[in-house]
Amino acid sequence: MKTINNRLLIIIGVLIVVVLGLGAAAVVAVMAHASASNTSATITPTASVASTGTTKPKSRKITGTIQSINGQSIVVMPTKGKKPVTITLTATTKYKTSTGKASLSDLKVGETVQVNATLNAQTGELDAIRVTIEPASATPTATP
Repeated sequence: MKTINNRLLIIIGVLIVVVLGLGAAAVVAVMAHASASNTSATITPTASVASTGTTKPKSRKITGTIQSINGQSIVVMPTKGKKPVTITLTATTKYKTSTGKASLSDLKVGETVQVNATLNAQTGELDAIRVTIEPASATPTATP
């Protein structure tokens, strides 16, 4: 009689574990379905905005010294950094100085510039939007 009671208790225990497992699985399935419904509703608008290309590329600001000028690109050593940055100069790049407009021909190796550029997603290069030639820093002269 004791063996029948022990077996019966084991069977009942196993059935309880199975029922609880199925109940938990059902709750997870319902939650996943509800979550998927809500997620798809919120993702759809942002995906359509990104696909239309209406987002502006993030602008980067680099201040440093021109190390070289190679046709349509310049290499700048940032004042805050140890690695030189190559920046592509495009047909739409604007040039200026503290006194007004400038041009590509005004750029000289050794000058300090401030460049606003964006990352070109197609080429992976930085394209200059604006290059500002900084005024030469005044070096103090010794007075006798």
